[in-house]
Amino acid sequence: GCAAGSARSQLLAGGVISLPGKRVYGCAGRGCRLIEVIRLVGADVGFIVEHHGLDTVDGTLTVRDLADDRGLHTVQAHTVIGYGERLITYVIAPSGNIAWATDTTSPGPQGNFRHIGTIRRAIGQTVTTLDSGSNVRPGSLRRRGDTAQWIDGGRQQAAPLP
Repeated sequence: GCAAGSARSQLLAGGVISLPGKRVYGCAGRGCRLIEVIRLVGADVGFIVEHHGLDTVDGTLTVRDLADDRGLHTVQAHTVIGYGERLITYVIAPSGNIAWATDTTSPGPQGNFRHIGTIRRAIGQTVTTLDSGSNVRPGSLRRRGDTAQWIDGGRQQAAPLP
């Protein structure tokens, strides 16, 4: 990636190959890497990289400022054989602050899975949990101006994302 007006490109993620569609994918050695949900807001770029091992998925959300070649945010999640926390989506405000959604899967009653959606935000380096529960829809997270919005129990929720 590179910022507009800059002749200098920056490596965002290595060891992957490009395939048609929304994802970039690559396998090497003991695992495969999947890059998805790439967003660009001004000079800030964000992307999720999932490293798929034999029975694990390690997900990392990275947000970088391409103009200054510096990292703004790094968020990690981990899943083992279907259980654990998975990054679903995120939004970037023009300020570089972010909100992201995760889905945590755990064993439930009678062999069913229990899902807990969580919405978090990072204002600078301060991370807070905005909402969490079985009725939070992680895939509903959107940005409207300087506000993060999502659905919990069929009702729209919102929080500032200055």
